[in-house]
Amino acid sequence: MKFSRFFELITAIWANKINQRRDPEVTIIIHSPGSVGVTPSVEVESIEAGFDWSAGQVLIYPAQPLTTLTPDQVADITTSVRKGQSWHAYEAYKKHKAEIATAATEYSKVAGQRDELLIALEALSAACDTGERDRDGKQSGVVIPDKHAVWAAREAIARVKGGIV
Repeated sequence: MKFSRFFELITAIWANKINQRRDPEVTIIIHSPGSVGVTPSVEVESIEAGFDWSAGQVLIYPAQPLTTLTPDQVADITTSVRKGQSWHAYEAYKKHKAEIATAATEYSKVAGQRDELLIALEALSAACDTGERDRDGKQSGVVIPDKHAVWAAREAIARVKGGIV
């Protein structure tokens, strides 16, 4: 925002007679999604014209640091920076560590289900098998009412075991 626009807005606010009687506080809103109640904000400590690298800017200094971090997180970041570590890398590590733990739990659950399925399919296959084979290794002899289901079960077993039928 340019200073001229800022000045316009301030003039419009001050033109309201109610604001002239109250002498309102100047604050900066802190972004806090999901908060209920009063809009979180910080008082302005001072306003100065920038110089050197900040030339051409109006600098607004808040009364306290603007952050959504807790004081403990700020202290951890400061310690981390002093040690030469990256706070963001540490936060990413914690996030990935939690994701790995969740994935390991899911994997063990799926592996258990896979093992149960494999046992059931092997039992189905054994129950339907006559034991007689032709030259190709396919079952022969007594006709099984639903031989396609048996072959589908054998193929599923082979896929789970990583082999061929």
